[in-house]
Amino acid sequence: MKVDEIRKILAGYSERELKSVIIELYKVIPQRTREDYQIDKVLQDPTAWTQESRKPGRAGAVPDLDKLQHAAVYLQRLRSVLSYPQLGRSQEPAFQVALSW
Repeated sequence: MKVDEIRKILAGYSERELKSVIIELYKVIPQRTREDYQIDKVLQDPTAWTQESRKPGRAGAVPDLDKLQHAAVYLQRLRSVLSYPQLGRSQEPAFQVALSW
């Protein structure tokens, strides 16, 4: 359903029905998703939540520098293997040789 369709449907619900729907939806959302999207914060203060970023991991996310460095080294090695012929080596594909480093 689209958001406009949901708004039209919810407009016809009483306050008691809306509370029931929210509780049932909350129950089926996995814990990890509730944490990632800060669902509890939405329920506690909906106004503040709408003013912040809604996507998890976007605002203030710090990349893991060790992983980035490892990836950079791997890409350099892969580039060097793919750039030069495999003289004196077996006929292994270049990507397998790079992975063995």
